[in-house]
Amino acid sequence: MELKQKGADAMVGSFKQMQISLIWSSGVDLDLMAFYKTKDGKVGGVWSPNYTGGSKGTVEQFPYIELSGDQGVGAAAGKNREEIRVAKLDDLESLYICALNFTDASSGAEKTFADYDAHVEVVTDTGDTHTVALDSNESGHVAVLCRFTGTFMGTSIVNSSDVMDFKTFQTSVPGAGALKLSSKIVLKQKGASTSLLTNDFQATLRWKASVDLDLYCFYRIKDGIELPKKGFLGKILKKNISNEGEVSFMDRGSKKGWPWIWLDKDAGVGDRGGDNEENIYFTDLEKIEYAMIAANIFNKPNANFASYDGTVIVRCGQQEIEVPLVEKVPGAWCVIAMIDNSKLKKQLINMNRTSVKRPSIEECIEET
Repeated sequence: MELKQKGADAMVGSFKQMQISLIWSSGVDLDLMAFYKTKDGKVGGVWSPNYTGGSKGTVEQFPYIELSGDQGVGAAAGKNREEIRVAKLDDLESLYICALNFTDASSGAEKTFADYDAHVEVVTDTGDTHTVALDSNESGHVAVLCRFTGTFMGTSIVNSSDVMDFKTFQTSVPGAGALKLSSKIVLKQKGASTSLLTNDFQATLRWKASVDLDLYCFYRIKDGIELPKKGFLGKILKKNISNEGEVSFMDRGSKKGWPWIWLDKDAGVGDRGGDNEENIYFTDLEKIEYAMIAANIFNKPNANFASYDGTVIVRCGQQEIEVPLVEKVPGAWCVIAMIDNSKLKKQLINMNRTSVKRPSIEECIEET
């Protein structure tokens, strides 16, 4: 049965297991989620563990709801399918099945679900099938696809088709307030990549241990961009000017000019402990061909990052990727991530490797 109209409903009937599938092939990262309210007033949800606090749930015990996994990460096109299995609804007053357009919500793009090709199928083990189209032209990044409610006659499914912005979703759907959009980790494995859909990019290094850690950015500016003029010291030292360089505590870069990358400060100097933080900001990614984010343990060439408590957080728009520096292999350098802007789409690539020697932008380009 196809529930075409908003508000259309149907009785699901009795079942031992029900499967809800979100299916799409477009290049977009959609996330299928379930949120519930129990008959005694408790709220909760099942969503991808790629978000902080997320859980795939289980059908073996409460909430008797289980998510298959996370497809389309990095806006990958193809045969994407996410499934939620429901084994029991007896304890629930209501169950909301939702789809989040993570790609556009995290970048702030004004897209609608009609721009893509997704639909939802609900199938019970008795063979009942219900289809809900995900083709709304309404503005918003979250769709409440359908709602299950218990009545004296049994369980009914209602085509909600409510499209809304993320903040409205958090306040109107029971349990959705616990979901944090910016917490999704999209680069879990070394070599994994994702498209950068905004120029708003920042890398943050945080630590409390008594050690001097330093945040670096090695870069290559695109061909055709005018090289900076030599300063007074550069002329005396006859320093060559090229389109490659680095931003660090030795040269903190610039917000408004070359290289359009800048470091805010040098923290932890003299192995000072406390709430240490360094930030590197990018003000014009369009001029940058490659940029490599790295961390260094200052003046301790044989140390390892596991001895300390450093973490690098990479932010792009509302996306946030946390990389704990926990490598036990000796090496004072850790290459965190690479921005590849050499093609039509900007890519962020997870590098996550340590080295005893100073890394170079050339080596990382060859590695990717």
